[in-house]
Amino acid sequence: MSGIINSAGSKSGVIGTTELDYEEGNWTATIAGSSSAGTATYVHRPATYTKIGRMVLARTFIIWNSGNGSGNLQLHGLPFTNYGDGAYGTVSISNCNGVTLASGNCWLGGYINDSSTYVVCLQGPTGGGSAVVPYDGAGEMMLTATYQTN
Repeated sequence: MSGIINSAGSKSGVIGTTELDYEEGNWTATIAGSSSAGTATYVHRPATYTKIGRMVLARTFIIWNSGNGSGNLQLHGLPFTNYGDGAYGTVSISNCNGVTLASGNCWLGGYINDSSTYVVCLQGPTGGGSAVVPYDGAGEMMLTATYQTN
């Protein structure tokens, strides 16, 4: 479903109508490494999005049973480019079976660089701070990203 909702109403003192751009659909999530994208064999990767105005909510549950990329783990294929000008998207990652965390690290998260369509995956130590997640073969993750597009 997509389209423009016209005449959504107006508040007292506001002249004209409000247009609300609404769209939802599917996208293709892929796993890559920052140094070498490599290839992965996917078992499961449904990915959906909802776009309201300039705000995008992208979701996926991706499972890959092999991969040969290198560098930092990244999730590519977001349905829209993140807005530039230093804007970073908010990312929640959970259920990361097979994704190796360094000793003492307790959470996974990430961010979307401005003007990009991929998530940089991060891990955090119990004492604070963050570090990138290495791409080291098979894994799975549930990801929710919220960001703004042009």
